[in-house]
Amino acid sequence: MKEDIKSDFMRNSECAIYKYTIAQTEYERVISEIKGIEAQKDFYKYNFLGLFGVLLRIKIDRPHAMFCSQFVATVLNDSASARFIKEPCFITPADIRNMEGMELIYRGSLGHYQSQSFLTHDKEEAERETGEQSSFKLNITRQIKRFVMR
Repeated sequence: MKEDIKSDFMRNSECAIYKYTIAQTEYERVISEIKGIEAQKDFYKYNFLGLFGVLLRIKIDRPHAMFCSQFVATVLNDSASARFIKEPCFITPADIRNMEGMELIYRGSLGHYQSQSFLTHDKEEAERETGEQSSFKLNITRQIKRFVMR
C-alpha cells in the first residue's frame, strides 16, 4: 500500500523516521524482497484482521496481506542483523523502534520532513559522506515512499 505523502492529511501527520544500517548483501536481499512484493502489488491488501490478532495475541497470518510493521518485519526477517523474537504477524511499531541499532533521525510533521535537504541525497552521495553503505532508510524511500511509524 502506498500513501500519497503530499496529500493534506499525510503532510500534516506526525511521524517518526528511523535509520537502520545493514550490510550490502542484506540490503540487496531486502530490495529484492520489496521488488517482489511490488511486482505483485495487485494481490496484496492491508491486513486489518492481523491488527486484531496482535491485540488478542492470536496468529492471523493472511497470505498477501500485511500491516505496516508486519511488512517491515517480513522484509528484514532474513537479515543477520535484524532478528525478531516474534513472528512478523506479531511485530508492532514499538518492536521495530526498540531494535538494537535503530536510530531516530526525525520526529515531527511529514510535510516538514519532506522539505529537509537530506531527502535529496542519492545513494552515492550518502556513501561519500559517511564512508559506509548508506542507510536502509535513504535507499528504500525511493522504492516505497517513506518508512513511517507513529
